[in-house]
Amino acid sequence: MKNESLEWSEVQAVLSRGDERLAEVLADMERLSLANWHAAMLKADLDIDAFAHEKWDEERELPWVIIR
Repeated sequence: MKNESLEWSEVQAVLSRGDERLAEVLADMERLSLANWHAAMLKADLDIDAFAHEKWDEERELPWVIIR
């Protein structure tokens, strides 16, 4: 069994909490790699820590809550 790396788990956390601004990040990536992910996040001026590591209020709705 292969375990997920901490770095890719962080990407998943950002994607799960992210909003429409991540569309720019994903569109900007030529290839899927951690280096490209970090470069695209930096170019879009988005803070990985704000999405992946900040404690969120459990009552806070996620941006994709409209999908039901």
